[in-house]
Amino acid sequence: MPDDGTVNRREFLRRGAVAVGAVQAATAGIHQRRRAHLERAAPFALEEATIADLAAGMRSGHYTARGLAARYLARIAALDARGPTLRAVLETNPDALAIAAALDAERRAKGPRGPLHGIPLLIKDNIATADRMATTAGSLALLGARRPRSNPSRGARDQSRRARDRRRPGR
Repeated sequence: MPDDGTVNRREFLRRGAVAVGAVQAATAGIHQRRRAHLERAAPFALEEATIADLAAGMRSGHYTARGLAARYLARIAALDARGPTLRAVLETNPDALAIAAALDAERRAKGPRGPLHGIPLLIKDNIATADRMATTAGSLALLGARRPRSNPSRGARDQSRRARDRRRPGR
């Protein structure tokens, strides 16, 4: 290597290889710890359950919507907040257990609304919901944005229907 501070190609490649090796060595410990946390995580009884399995369990009384929601929230906490800290779920609904309990009461009183009644769902952050959850699509620019009160496409559809009805003779 010359004394003027420049680096030749051979020295550059050697330094790059040392840097890559150092990064790999540093991150190997992180990956090993995460792998160990996953292996130590308690088995999750519902890991392979399908929607049909959950719905059948709810019909039979083996599961309740509140019980399922509590189990899934605990699993998310075990893998995202504690343990390997995957951070795959940005936010959970703070009202999930209350909503699930209300769905259980509705099932007892009137029966299920449909095949997904009381089944916990995990949705992307770009789906607007009518609750206290943020819908940011992962963007800080949308932080604090709320779902519109009404569906704009429905409003346009209703407006065009009224205009069409005004044009019809006899109306």
